[in-house]
Amino acid sequence: VNFPDRTINPVFSADMLETVADLDVPPGNLAVSSDGHLFFSLHPEGRPDFRVAELKDGTVSPYPSLAFQGSGKSDIFFDTVLSVRIDNQNRLWTLDLANHGLGTPRLLAFDLATDKIVHRFDFPGSIAGIGSHLNDFQIDPAGETIYIAEASLIAKSPAILVYDIKNKQCRTLRD
Repeated sequence: VNFPDRTINPVFSADMLETVADLDVPPGNLAVSSDGHLFFSLHPEGRPDFRVAELKDGTVSPYPSLAFQGSGKSDIFFDTVLSVRIDNQNRLWTLDLANHGLGTPRLLAFDLATDKIVHRFDFPGSIAGIGSHLNDFQIDPAGETIYIAEASLIAKSPAILVYDIKNKQCRTLRD
């Protein structure tokens, strides 16, 4: 496919860029809190030691703790997190695709003031089963609904999932 050349002169010079972290594996998504804290996922394909991290004073630290960073370390843990977002209630949301539905895909929300889980939703197999790929999400401005892209790379049934935070109910939209 031929794509048109859309090259333009940069708005800012390269010397204005700053490296804030050198990582061993590629990042997935980034989320910045209102007070400037940087959270990010580490891409599951890089087989990272940490799944979700926070950059603190130039150092990458597991978030919320080391115990969440893989199976066998705690009852609730991160498996394959790609997407992270912060809502207007200062909660960090994580979307775990659970190795394409081989585990339990889930949404977790952490209160950034306490680093404690304040919301959990485990997706049933009928919504995000084996072969699913919960890829990315957005939270509506009111903080009531989450829209999730189900890329379904393996199961081949892509959809948009609509999650009602208050009622902990999820529905699937397909054409």
